[in-house]
Amino acid sequence: MTVLCRSCITAPVCPGCGHPSSRRHSSYPRRLADLPWQGRRVQVEVQVRRLHCGQPGCTHRIFAERLPAAAGRHAQRTARLGSLQHHIGLVLGGRAGARLAERIGMPVSGATLLRLVRRGAPATPAAAPRVLGVRRQGKPIRALPRVDCYRTVSLPQVICYRGSAGAGGNGWRGG
Repeated sequence: MTVLCRSCITAPVCPGCGHPSSRRHSSYPRRLADLPWQGRRVQVEVQVRRLHCGQPGCTHRIFAERLPAAAGRHAQRTARLGSLQHHIGLVLGGRAGARLAERIGMPVSGATLLRLVRRGAPATPAAAPRVLGVRRQGKPIRALPRVDCYRTVSLPQVICYRGSAGAGGNGWRGG
């Protein structure tokens, strides 16, 4: 199923200088994959305008109108489809996620799902874990006592050794 549409913005803004422009140069169709409808693939075809920027000294003489609510630059899928595929990749991974996506009408390869997961990773580092566990010789993981209540230990200073230490003797060293 193909949905034909066009932007209703009267004067798109130039990405180079930020001034609106209504001088039309040309247009071209842009095709974006979207969420399935009744189990069928949906493709959104947007008629994108190319415009002249009339500002002197602007780096973009001709620019294409942006569709930030629908899709990013050079995107082949809508933002909402990309978000759903990202979450499928997080939960199921590559092959299993690709099988599920095919079944519900949005085919994608396992490699693409994994790429979406990598791209969708948060830009800021995650907070340091509050509980650490120890696993020794196949035994279940035991949580270490919470030392943050009475002493602050930064994780880069904690050194863990495998094997030879007794119950907390030389096995770990906190700073």
